[in-house]
Amino acid sequence: MAKYAALTVESWDRGLGASTNWPSAPRIRPAPAATTTPTAAQEISIWIKGATFPKWLEMARAALNALSALPANWNSYAARQIDVGAVTGAAELLLAVMEDDTPLPTFVPIANGGVLLEWHTSKADLEVSVLPTGRTHVVFEKGINAPVEVEGLSQEVTSSVKAFVQQI
Repeated sequence: MAKYAALTVESWDRGLGASTNWPSAPRIRPAPAATTTPTAAQEISIWIKGATFPKWLEMARAALNALSALPANWNSYAARQIDVGAVTGAAELLLAVMEDDTPLPTFVPIANGGVLLEWHTSKADLEVSVLPTGRTHVVFEKGINAPVEVEGLSQEVTSSVKAFVQQI
């Protein structure tokens, strides 16, 4: 019974009419609560105002879709299928913290169904675990300084992650 999220990117300005009242920030449209068949893909759309998407978005979308398509037991050690909420949370976090010149993280599946975003550069290391529970765990390490750990709901850690990403 494989269910996965297909992350698509769409513009608010493409065929939707200028009078449509869209929010000013990018938004994720969640997957439908129920699908017509148990094996049907659940689609998550990223709606971004305007026709210009961030340069990194297509590669991030493809990486998140690849994680979403992993079946249960993808690691042969009873790993859970990647959770739709974790994929959505990772996409929302990236939209909140990334700039056009920010290096793209490495996208890694987590056995509990979460998504791990990793940045490893000569300047610093940042690991962000977006968990199926809605919580996010962040570890940032720069130089010889002790690692900084932050944990909480995504909206609680977004400003810390943005500050860390700016130091990458």
